[in-house]
Amino acid sequence: MIEQMSVIRSLISKQLNLPLKNVGNTVKLFEEGATIPFISRYRKEATGGPPPYGSG
Repeated sequence: MIEQMSVIRSLISKQLNLPLKNVGNTVKLFEEGATIPFISRYRKEATGGPPPYGSG
């Protein structure tokens, strides 16, 4: 199960072009029960914040 989660985090990181550490931190926040509004407002340092507008 842990190895499967690692693979999923790697896929998300590659598909969204995000650092693996930030993806892992975000998943951990969700596992702890954090909501999207909470994460976006109070945990930007852990998740790396949103990508700049107009990128991609």
